[in-house]
Amino acid sequence: MICKEGNRPHVPFLCVMAFLGTSALPALAQDDRARSLTLDLSQGLEVASNPELIDDPARDQVMLRSDVDLRYVTATRVQRMEMGIGGQFEAGDFAGRDSASRVAERRLDFGYSRESASAELQVIAAYSRARVEDTTLPESVESDDLEVTTGERGLTRFELDLETGRDRRIGTEVHASASSVRYFDNDGDGRDNADLTAALRLSVGARTDVMLLSGLSRKDYKNDEEYEFDSSWIGFGMRHALTARQRVHGQLLSMRVDSSEISDVTGSLEEDRQEGLGGAVGYEVDLGRGTIGIGFETALHSTGRRDLLEVSHETASEAGGLRVSLGVVDSDELDQRPLLNIVWQRNISSARLQLSLEQDAISTEDEETIRSRLGVGYLGQINSTSSWEAQVSVIDLNEFGLEATDNRRSEMMVGYRHALTRDWDLSVRYRHVLSESDGRDDRRNDSLYLGLATRVHLW
Repeated sequence: MICKEGNRPHVPFLCVMAFLGTSALPALAQDDRARSLTLDLSQGLEVASNPELIDDPARDQVMLRSDVDLRYVTATRVQRMEMGIGGQFEAGDFAGRDSASRVAERRLDFGYSRESASAELQVIAAYSRARVEDTTLPESVESDDLEVTTGERGLTRFELDLETGRDRRIGTEVHASASSVRYFDNDGDGRDNADLTAALRLSVGARTDVMLLSGLSRKDYKNDEEYEFDSSWIGFGMRHALTARQRVHGQLLSMRVDSSEISDVTGSLEEDRQEGLGGAVGYEVDLGRGTIGIGFETALHSTGRRDLLEVSHETASEAGGLRVSLGVVDSDELDQRPLLNIVWQRNISSARLQLSLEQDAISTEDEETIRSRLGVGYLGQINSTSSWEAQVSVIDLNEFGLEATDNRRSEMMVGYRHALTRDWDLSVRYRHVLSESDGRDDRRNDSLYLGLATRVHLW
């Protein structure tokens, strides 16, 4: 559909890149296949104090929960395909509801990858519709995802990555993605995202690549204000190896951002356009078992220009790895604010420990937001038949603007798993959730789950 929008000056280049990339796929080879078809079943009893995180829960909910997941996988040395279908059914005493049973979740997913010396293709597609309290938050979580706690949430996701000419002087890179979030019991509110980027690469000697770059991005909020914005860019990029361990890269882009929304005061459509330059420069050193780098980027967003200066370091070993970056983001609404990102993992004999802190700046409607995610996880093997795990996660959305609100959700989970037989596992899990939002009382949920699970190999 994007390729048919003739009013955009960069669209012909994007469509040509997509065609060139697709035409290279028949050269990929076939091979012998390995196939599997599995059926995952689980049945359990859960008691929850306030799963919908409402202000005044009537009483505890007691439910019998059944999960089913059917998954097919086929793979060769050059390609892999995986698809699954599943759902969740609940029956029991639901506080404030007359229904004694409900379908709590439906889900579908598909993945395909294919690789050769000259080309690589990856496709991911997924859809789910579930009770809000039973779903994981969207990857691109925003304030609405923490504020809406009842009803059903629908998530749709599609991604395509295609690279050709990997072993040649001329190559292409194409990335396309689309996602949708819908809240069906909240007047269909939600948002749609779509992105398409393409690059034409030319290798100049053994050390230098030059690239022609182009991209489109669209974001559309489905609410009373009907806020949406479109951005497009075209420009040049460069990658150069100074030595065997030192690399530099850079980009220079011509950018345009169009935004529109319905005014709360007049009820009329208000439109705005920004045009200007964007770019990025970076330097990286290979340290053998890790890298260290520094980079700067500037770009136009729906809320104006945003600059980011960042220093990063990454290291890896058999015992684990560490990735850390410290940056400073600057914009009209944010001023200068630090951003810290840490991902650390450690493997200790029969256990694994992971710590992560991720921060980024995003544009949500007409506000700037600092999004922070904190995660701590531990998985330990007690003996040959038993294991236990613990997880703590915090998501904090700190908005800046005239109508800014702050939202935070914290979760803690402790679980135990024991293999009763070769085919059946017993699991016990306790979970605590705390939701905090400006202008509302804190809401909490405590739940305890006891269940059985098995995997059947059908093929």
